[in-house]
Amino acid sequence: MKNRAHPDKLQAKLEGETARKAPGVILLQVDGLARRQFESALASGRLPFLQSMVGSGSHSLLSFYPGQPSSTPAVQAEIVYGKRCAVPAFSFYDAERGEDYRMYGAAWARRVSELASQEAASLLEGGGSYANIYSAGARRARYCGEQNTAGHWLEEISLLRLVRLAISYPGRAAKVIWLCLVEVLLAVRDCVKGVISRGDLASELKFVVARVGVSIALREAIRFRMMEGIKEGLPVLHANFFGYDEQAHRRGPESEFAHWSLKGIDGAIRKICRCAKEKGGREYSVIVFSDHGQESVVPYEEEHGESFDDKVQALFGENGFHVREGGALSAIMERAQYAARSLVGLVDDEEVVGKRWIRVKSMGPVAHIYVQNGLPVESKREWARRIVSESGIQIAFYRDELGDPVCVTEDGEGDLGLLLELLRACEHPFAREVVADTELMVKAGLSGDVIALGWRPGRRSLSFARERGAHGGPGMEECHGFALLPSGFQRNRSWVRGLDLRDAAFELSGRCPVGNAVTRTHPERPESEVLQLASYNVHGGVGCDRRLDPDRIAAVVSRLHADVVCFQEAFESADGRVSLESALRRRWCEDLSYDFLPLHEKRGVRYGVAIASKRPFRVVRSEGFELSDRRFSRLEPRGAQAVEFELSGERVWVANTHFGLAAGERQAQAKALLEDSWLGDAASKLPVALAGDFNAGPNSTTIELLRSRFKDTQNALEGRRTQASFLSWAPIRRIDHILTTDQWTVASAGSFQGRGARVASDHLPVFADLKLDTREAVSA
Repeated sequence: MKNRAHPDKLQAKLEGETARKAPGVILLQVDGLARRQFESALASGRLPFLQSMVGSGSHSLLSFYPGQPSSTPAVQAEIVYGKRCAVPAFSFYDAERGEDYRMYGAAWARRVSELASQEAASLLEGGGSYANIYSAGARRARYCGEQNTAGHWLEEISLLRLVRLAISYPGRAAKVIWLCLVEVLLAVRDCVKGVISRGDLASELKFVVARVGVSIALREAIRFRMMEGIKEGLPVLHANFFGYDEQAHRRGPESEFAHWSLKGIDGAIRKICRCAKEKGGREYSVIVFSDHGQESVVPYEEEHGESFDDKVQALFGENGFHVREGGALSAIMERAQYAARSLVGLVDDEEVVGKRWIRVKSMGPVAHIYVQNGLPVESKREWARRIVSESGIQIAFYRDELGDPVCVTEDGEGDLGLLLELLRACEHPFAREVVADTELMVKAGLSGDVIALGWRPGRRSLSFARERGAHGGPGMEECHGFALLPSGFQRNRSWVRGLDLRDAAFELSGRCPVGNAVTRTHPERPESEVLQLASYNVHGGVGCDRRLDPDRIAAVVSRLHADVVCFQEAFESADGRVSLESALRRRWCEDLSYDFLPLHEKRGVRYGVAIASKRPFRVVRSEGFELSDRRFSRLEPRGAQAVEFELSGERVWVANTHFGLAAGERQAQAKALLEDSWLGDAASKLPVALAGDFNAGPNSTTIELLRSRFKDTQNALEGRRTQASFLSWAPIRRIDHILTTDQWTVASAGSFQGRGARVASDHLPVFADLKLDTREAVSA
């Protein structure tokens, strides 16, 4: 008689066969390898397995465009969360929170990941993430920036664990040890050459250890973890091999020193693909790509005899400013310094008493210059011009009064069309895409007050770090990576970017992204106790196509289905021929209640805030802020409005405001609004709704101040992701808010992405349907 299989074992076998039939996807990232260097490595035999993928026809070779900045944190956020320009650089400063961000630090990587995940599903949810910036909710994650803590690494290299692995896999352990010894010998030889040519013994010795750790030990650890996840049958796995990138930073992207690491990476990819085919828990599709390339650069300090920090100090230090020490190190050296300082608890020095600090964030060919409490537009223009004329930099950016990028070059000043001309003159393959993403980067809010580019058309770029290879800017090499996609997955163009890889990974793994934005299509509610409120920064009537069209704004408002709209950057020409009010009366509501508070004038047009309503209202207060701190007196004037309605027999207030660009200014304006003379007294007695462009994210100090009296309407809706409103064509920041007191119940809230909204302004409108809770309301 035949033995019957145990029911539990039979069920496990059936489940295993079912899982094996399920699709999965593996993303393998070769960090920093430009397409030109990739093709050179193919020709020299450094990448035999990847050559076989191309030659067999199983995969199609495409170019990969990284966006701006051309850096790993930005590209991986685009792939994992669908967010373009989630960060402006690898290292930057958040004025709202008063924190320096370096994306290999656990707290900062986790913070960016949390913000990005609020509005989009993670590609790696339930999967594996290895040596990436973001763990991204992966079921298995190791060596990621979000985990870059002493505890994580002590656990990973604990003696007991290493001994256990050596006993379990003696052959592999012996091979890794042998590879490390060979790499040590090569590293020592290269160290001697480096000391002879550059004389920097301490730096060269540090790099010997780093080279062996990244190129051998970490590479093999990533391979081992990936194979574990493949056997486990995780639906999506993403690993980043950054040995080439780190070594190219040190010696240059074309150096033999950097290209040596590619053969080992190719071997690791071959073993992972073989494991996926023979032992994988799913039918895996494989994508191999580089997130960006690297430019061959000259260190700024080497060409000009001083660091860029020192140059900024020399240019602006005499006017009461002081550059805070930050340093511009190559990525791997700054990682080492950061880890060492963190372990012993060292922090940056306190700012020099009596002087406003300047922070220069410059890990590569892009430098973001931040100034304490910000700068007025005229000062930003002066700084940008001086940087271009006196520091050896050819291109700089700043934001004008409306937050639009201004490009300053040696030949003049204008919009980003100047950058487009320079890129086209160099026959840049992604000129238009670079300009669009640069605009996104400059306007995203976390960029510096002034941005300096080390990229030089027709010449080797400058890097503000001590390195020979760099990336982060618009150069032709750093913006031109490669991608190998399964041949069955086609695109209607010869290149892809992070969003395309995200779509491909979801499709190949048989999963669907969630978290799509809500489009507001329902009609006005007839119930008198519901207030349909919206807030809309209309950018002076100028759309993303740079065309002034008030009627287009009014058409978007008509599709909002709101009865009260608070406007920021409302406008009216001096002769009255062009105005937001007249367009609204033509296209939305002829019998309109309207209050316009002009705050400043530019080229014959007055700009300010406005409230428009189908309901009659009484203006309670409408005037500019009078802040006691004189530091803000030279900044663009800001103000607020408060009007009173009658709703269900109750008195209610709606307030509208537009806060400033500097963090300290925004906090002062928030405190002013909370005073009894503005909203403080009313908020304790009446239902109040406060709307506007606060230029501050939901977790900023500014919004936290306002939350002492108000609640966030989007956060009040459980079970639904919040929705960003800026920038309109690629929403990445939630800086437009509708806040209410507790007397309101939020029925619906979000950003409006209906027809025309993505073009009419650089902000999307935000809306909230508010129902008055009569049990809490105070009678008139």
